[in-house]
Amino acid sequence: GLIIVTLATVWMVSKAPTGFIPTEDQGFIVFSVSLPPGASLDRTQKVMSRIDTLLNEVEAVERRGTITGLNILANANSSNYGVGFIRMKPTGKRGAVNSVEGVMGIINEKLSVIKDASVFLFQFPTVQGFGNTTGFEFILQDRTGGPLDKMGNTAYGLIGELMQRKEIAYAFTTFSTGNPQYMVDINEDKAKQLGVSISELLQTLQVYYGSSFASDFNRFGKYYRVIVQADIQYRADASSLNNVFVKNNLGEMVSVNTLVTLQRVYGPETVTRNNLFNAVTINGLSKPGYSSGDAIKAIQEVAEKYLPRGYSYEWTGMTKEEIGA
Repeated sequence: GLIIVTLATVWMVSKAPTGFIPTEDQGFIVFSVSLPPGASLDRTQKVMSRIDTLLNEVEAVERRGTITGLNILANANSSNYGVGFIRMKPTGKRGAVNSVEGVMGIINEKLSVIKDASVFLFQFPTVQGFGNTTGFEFILQDRTGGPLDKMGNTAYGLIGELMQRKEIAYAFTTFSTGNPQYMVDINEDKAKQLGVSISELLQTLQVYYGSSFASDFNRFGKYYRVIVQADIQYRADASSLNNVFVKNNLGEMVSVNTLVTLQRVYGPETVTRNNLFNAVTINGLSKPGYSSGDAIKAIQEVAEKYLPRGYSYEWTGMTKEEIGA
């Protein structure tokens, strides 16, 4: 009899869905908003304002706030991203729906009318310090050092395959290679003839367009950081290069526009490096009725079948801790 009970227990444990730390109702919801690559900050702000108006109609919402121009998942500033924070009312005062999952469902339904942006809702992990979101998180690695657009297409294809699985509610990434950019082509021969150092030229462009740290100082009991950068109207378009000069080895000022040409290209705003490889972070949630362990197993099966040679993946955040537990 004892042997039968033991075997039955082992069988039930092996068949039971696995999980780690359950998500708790913290009364707090976060949403990430992404517009098409290249969307202006003003356009993003209009979408954020519309979302705020729709959230005002949700009974369970107590307070909310938004930040335009922040990609919270990639920890990067970008004009076509935004993030919002929702503080819900205490349990019992949220109306007909009290669970955080139910409230998220109502909000998703409300926000479905927004067609010019993608909105993802999530919660912070129960244990702080294990990423920015609940659900699963892993990093796709390109170990071949290939083009970034190929890595992006591989990530999109993998997400498409994951979305076909019954265990996955949704999967997404903020990585995009479609952001309009300028590539700076430096005429090194001409720079050498005019006595201009390439490093000095690049530093000048960095200060004018990308900003540069200058110093720190304390005043009135507070700590301040000094960042040097050209004002907005002096770096708004490509013609602003006509007003930028760099000093050569004779102390003469040389127009930057005579040394560089700009070429319109498309690419990612930020590139993640993981274990020295180019990488893409993928987040997602399991469907109701399925555990995080079910989602992990589904990802492993899909990755094994779909990923081409030279691509791999690493777990991160709470998912990594669950697998290692």
